Amino acid sequence: MGKIAAVAAALGCSMSAAAYYTFVYAPLEEAEDAELIIPDEHLEITEKFVHPMDNSPWFWRMLFRVQRILYLTALFVPCVAVSAVMHFSEEEYWRKYWLEVLVQTLEAAGCSFQKFGQWLSMRPDMFPADMIAALSKLRDDVPTHGFEHTRKMILESFGCEIEEIFEEFDEESIASGTVAQVHRAVLKPEYAEAKNIRGPGGELLTQVAVKVRHPRVLEESWMDVDIIFAVIDHTDILTVPFSKEDFMSIMQKQIDFKCEARNLHKFAKNFEKEISDGIFNFPAVPDQLVSSSVLVESWASGEAISELFSTLNDNVQELVAEAKNKAKGVTTKYKKQIANSLFDMNMKMFLRDNFVHGDLHAGNILVDPENQKCTVLDAGLTTTLRKDIKPMFSKFVHDMCVGDADGVSECLLEFDEHRGDVHTTRREEFMKDIRKSVGKFVKPGTCATPEGGVISLGDIIGDVCFTLQRYQISLRGDIASTLMSMSVSEGLIVSLDPDFDVVKRSLPYLIRFNGWENSD
Repeated sequence: MGKIAAVAAALGCSMSAAAYYTFVYAPLEEAEDAELIIPDEHLEITEKFVHPMDNSPWFWRMLFRVQRILYLTALFVPCVAVSAVMHFSEEEYWRKYWLEVLVQTLEAAGCSFQKFGQWLSMRPDMFPADMIAALSKLRDDVPTHGFEHTRKMILESFGCEIEEIFEEFDEESIASGTVAQVHRAVLKPEYAEAKNIRGPGGELLTQVAVKVRHPRVLEESWMDVDIIFAVIDHTDILTVPFSKEDFMSIMQKQIDFKCEARNLHKFAKNFEKEISDGIFNFPAVPDQLVSSSVLVESWASGEAISELFSTLNDNVQELVAEAKNKAKGVTTKYKKQIANSLFDMNMKMFLRDNFVHGDLHAGNILVDPENQKCTVLDAGLTTTLRKDIKPMFSKFVHDMCVGDADGVSECLLEFDEHRGDVHTTRREEFMKDIRKSVGKFVKPGTCATPEGGVISLGDIIGDVCFTLQRYQISLRGDIASTLMSMSVSEGLIVSLDPDFDVVKRSLPYLIRFNGWENSD
């Protein structure tokens, strides 16, 4: 049984341990967590995060704990049963079926479990490819909440009914995710004028998107993180490369839309020149219309960038996609232009700013052929490397690009969450295997494949991660998430321009921003 199977079994069968933790230890820890200072270094702020439910009456919190534990226990029983069958059966069917049940169970368990699954899906160094692919489905659209909840949240957030703020408000959401759903709306011009709500150019902002948090998110995020980490701590079945406090910080940034507003402001500041040049854009967020549960931002026209992709393994679908693109005025030249823009943006995020969009998949980038601009959405999750490790990470990327396998090995061992666990004999074996992994894709010193073709960083990273699994090396959380972001970004760029040479184009950026050169 794999690690994820063990996690599922433990989550289902060890609820008694979680209950003990929840009733005995968690009440004591709540007082400490209420005073927990969560630093956000890249935004240069310090926040005290107190969950709203911590202020509820003690008897209500106890009843909620009992109800939640009983619900989760019942929910995970089928997943545990299927995992047991899979363990004793050699048929591939049961593994596929179990992965489907696991994803359905995590979806039903609520946002904390969904986010935990999403986070694990970004750990190819720890789990097999089929598990990564299955858990990645947790990013797909989820059911929407009713309009009455949206109305209630807007009233609680801004002290006004929807009709007092908006001239138009679509009751049907246009998208729904783990934490929130999005509506299209038009602000009343007189309201926007009175509140001085303006876009980046000083124009009155009226066309907006309204992001509203789902009703059960706060309740589900209150004690579920305690349960997840209690099971992990008490069963010793999985070592995660982040602490409970780290995960709580991630959850805070996802459920508190003030964090996303700050991220969007920072991205807009970092890319002020590119935005003014009309290359790409981030939604403008008026400070007057932001709360923990509601975020109003400028409307971005266009469609998801995935609509520009053609299905290369299906000639019919490829022809259909190309026909649609032609009708919209999307040419090969335009797609190459977008690929260039995305690459430039990503390299500056990684190397210049050390502030990276943590969920930059195809659904979070809109393209509009009319104004030739890309808009980046959903900036709640960001990735930042610790300052002391950033130079080594830049060296690591450089070493991958030029095929320096020994340099890659040394960096990976430094990135290990539990440094020193690889003993001398295994260290030599590990370095030998990394040489094989890197050598498959890069001819040393050439920035090209052994056959002289274009290098795929994603392929190198994927193969290296399989080697890490064999040696039970877990990368630090910031390193792993940055590598996954790099792989996703490269996939986007190559999907738009199959001839794009990410590796050769990366080297000037590495030199320009003095990353790997200063790694001493």
